[in-house]
Order: sequence, then structure tokens, then C-alpha cells
Amino acid sequence: MKRTQKTTFFALTVAAGLMVAVVGFNACTKQENAKGQQGFQAQHPEMTTGDIAYYNSIVSLKKKIKYIKENPQYKSGELMSIDSAIWLLESTFNYEYGSTGESYREVKTDSTFLEIEIAEDGKIGLDDLSATYYDLFGEVQEIYANTGFDDKGLILVSLHPVMTKSNTATVKVETVTGNKSIDPEPGVFGEDDYWMYGDLGGSCDGLIDTTDAAHKIWYMTNANIPPQPWPPPGYIYKYSDPVTWTVEGGDEDWRRTGDPEPKDNYLDYYLYYADPANGTITDEVLCLEPDEMNNYYNWLQNIIYDWLPQEPGMEDHVFMVVSGFVGESYTNPLKYKHWGTLEYAIMHLVPWSPPPVPALEDDEQ
Repeated sequence: MKRTQKTTFFALTVAAGLMVAVVGFNACTKQENAKGQQGFQAQHPEMTTGDIAYYNSIVSLKKKIKYIKENPQYKSGELMSIDSAIWLLESTFNYEYGSTGESYREVKTDSTFLEIEIAEDGKIGLDDLSATYYDLFGEVQEIYANTGFDDKGLILVSLHPVMTKSNTATVKVETVTGNKSIDPEPGVFGEDDYWMYGDLGGSCDGLIDTTDAAHKIWYMTNANIPPQPWPPPGYIYKYSDPVTWTVEGGDEDWRRTGDPEPKDNYLDYYLYYADPANGTITDEVLCLEPDEMNNYYNWLQNIIYDWLPQEPGMEDHVFMVVSGFVGESYTNPLKYKHWGTLEYAIMHLVPWSPPPVPALEDDEQ
């Protein structure tokens, strides 16, 4: 299994401290800021100190971006590390546009790239970060408009630094978008659920050719994500620090406990895997019967809700969505497997505020 993660919110205390006070926009002293913080916490006892630090960072950056846009001649001179800048950019965008509390069946992941100007000492200036925020909006808006979903929602945006030169940082932007128009799913596969493992092989009887076992498990899993608890009145949940886990059949981390040796291509792993080295690959091996479908579905639940949350650094993360889950065949050497990407993030309780204007559906930012 593979984990994709950047520097986390709790490691970015410098960034949080940097962005709490609106430097240059007011003349508050440290004592006044501290008093304001205490007053805010007293007014919002439901929020943790982590929630408050997150919220203050977002609100501060939003104010600064707005001020810079309205005053293009203003130069803040404020600098921050690349990690801090990326975290603030990603977290603020997800705060503004990420969907929360929604259920999705169809999910699509797209990617693009952005470049951020680097100022002196390898740091990023607030003015460049502000300009990049609007560049990010334009890129995500274009992806969002072309998802092909009828009732869509942006689940999250994840930013990953991929290259740093002397004057620019290249950032990979991954967007996860979902279709909210889902059909109810029973949470169990029935007596007619005989599906080819993947590659859109359809039903085992050949009567349906638009889906496969992996997609059925994917849809069932997303349709049955347990709802998050309702926030207190006047609050909403927002998410930061996305983490993507890639899991796949054949990975020894997912070897099924208690399965006898040698492997025989029948439920050897918690995720589907078939290998000629473990036995002849027949149609019976590639067709998943209802009991196999339910086993793999239930084991994916275990992976998502029981096993991955025990990994180091995952204590504060909650599961959001399966962003991909497919069955594919490979050559050299020949093998068949399911693999998927699972999205997690840290959930924050924050005061509710009206949706941003413009929204992603609007033509102009």
C-alpha cells in the first residue's frame, strides 16, 4: 500500500501563527491578538484549539487575498515556506469550495499543474500566493465544468509539490469530484450478482457489459459511507490535510490472515488478485460469485474503517470517499487485480458562513 501526504496541519504551526493576525491590515498588538483569541474561544467552546487555529488561518488568508485583489498596488512583503504556502492554498480552497456532508456514487479524479513564483530565500510571497489562488480557481473550475456529472460536487482538492526551481515551484493539482445523484444501495450483494472481476467485463452471463465487480464494489462502498455526526447549530464541518491511500490486491500487506498456503487464486488477499503462478486462470477464477463479492466488499470496509486508521499519523483523519476502484489485467507477468484510492482528511468544526461568491459554476472569479 502507498500513502500520499504532504506536511500536515499540525506540523504547520508556524504558518498558523503567521496567518492569525492580519499583518499590515491592522495595528493590533500581540496582547490584543491574544485577548481576541481568548474571546473567540470563549464564544465557541464547541471548537477545539486545533479547529480555532485552522479557522483563523483560513479567515486571515481570505482577508489578505481579498485586500490584495482590491488594492493591486499594495505589496505585502510577507514571505512563507513552500510547504506553508501550499497548505494554506489547499486548505483555503477546500474550505471555500469543498463539499461536505454529501453522498456520492460516481467519483472522478482529475489532475493539472500550477506554477508558483518563488521569492527570495526560497520562500513564497503572499502576493504570489494570492495570484496563484485565482489561477487555481480557474483550473479547478474548468475541470469541474467538464466532469459530465448532472448533480456534481467538488469533494476535495489536493496539492502536491513536484518540482522546485530557483524561481518557481510546480504543484500538481488533484481534484476529486462526485455525482450526488446516486441510487440506493442495499449494502449486500444478492443471488444474481455474478460479475467479471474488472476491465468492464460485465456480468458473468454476458448480458450486461457496462460495469464489473470492481465498479460494483466501488459504488456500493461510496453509497454506504456512514454519515458524519450533525454539527451543532451554527457550525459546519470543513476538511484539511487530505491523505490518499493506494491499496491493491497482491500486496502482501493485504494477504488474508488464515488463508492456507499455497495460494490458489481464491480469496488469497483482502482485495481481489489472481496470478497464473498460483493456479490456472479460468473463467471461474475471473467471475466473482455473490459470496466473493460480499467478502471483498466487507474486507474493503475493514481496510477503510478499521485498519488504515491505525496507521501512524492517521489518528485525526476521517474517511471521505473511494476516489477510484478498478479491476485490471497486466502482462509481463500476467496477473489480475483490484486496486483503489481511498481519501481521508482532518475534519474541523467551524462557524457556518454563506457560500463563496462566485461559486465554481459562475463564469468569472
